[in-house]
Amino acid sequence: MTDVYELIIAGRQHEQLVGYDKDLDVIGAAQVYRIAPDAVAKLVRYPEQHEAFTMQYVAERTSIPIPRVRKVLLDRKDPSRHWIVMDFISGQTLVHCWRTLSIWRKLCIMCTLWWYIHQVKSLPLPNPGIPGPFDGTGLSLLCRGTQFPQVGAGPLKNHQELVVWFDYQLYSHQVRLHRGWGILWKSPKFPQLAGTGNPLVFCHNDLNMRNIMLDDNNRVWLLDWEYSGAYPPGSIT
Repeated sequence: MTDVYELIIAGRQHEQLVGYDKDLDVIGAAQVYRIAPDAVAKLVRYPEQHEAFTMQYVAERTSIPIPRVRKVLLDRKDPSRHWIVMDFISGQTLVHCWRTLSIWRKLCIMCTLWWYIHQVKSLPLPNPGIPGPFDGTGLSLLCRGTQFPQVGAGPLKNHQELVVWFDYQLYSHQVRLHRGWGILWKSPKFPQLAGTGNPLVFCHNDLNMRNIMLDDNNRVWLLDWEYSGAYPPGSIT
């Protein structure tokens, strides 16, 4: 029986990247390799295994199509990284096929996404009151996403710590603008942007056309749950 890790190494050696487009390449883009006709492996560059947990958590509690997680493996060369082995879904992401779709198909996709977002934000949180991702341990983890530094933020223990963190980032940005350009710019504080008193809700946190797939049967899938977690509903999609 072939070792799963050997399949991953073979996929990397043959550069069998799934969904990769050099014209759309971005820094930090996920590395997903085809390792079998029906399976792919995604490299996660940090030790927390919350993405696999989240994918299973959402799949069990919603009607959202999400690739089935088969296995999580530590990287043998770097144990601070791990691989998520999951089902391969045949189709195209919206970034590649959107222009070819009819108006009716686009409207159907938008309605479907509205329903998916509603389901996600209605999910009960495993760690109520704790911002960021969750992995089933009950611990607060680093917040990750495009609105956070590459190394993450936190761990943050509660909503107030999240507010303080964002307000500090806004203040730092104002200082840089003033020092560099002489601009005096005053932005609203984070509670005004996010909605004061709103509870944390579950968010995908990276819902863009790269992470939405239309399969061969026109079924809409949500991919890449790496940045998902609990955040204020008015601040993050």
